[in-house]
Amino acid sequence: MTLKVDASIIPEEALREVEETGSPVPVERDGRIVALLVSPCLLKILDEFEDRLDVEAYDKAKRESAESGEDAIPYEEVRKELGL
Repeated sequence: MTLKVDASIIPEEALREVEETGSPVPVERDGRIVALLVSPCLLKILDEFEDRLDVEAYDKAKRESAESGEDAIPYEEVRKELGL
């Protein structure tokens, strides 16, 4: 589930910065960055990058499995063993 926040509770200056420059705006709590406001364009880029990393991890796992000669454990079996 994606939480949506009404823009009226976000300072106008922060929204303008993201909209006009595309630069992320850090959100701080107690002096620590806890979130970032990002543009939809940057979010799309981050999602695509995450997808690419997932594909690379999958390809690496398949390669390692083939090189080791060991059979992969089916997902359903792992879930059952872990009680999920």
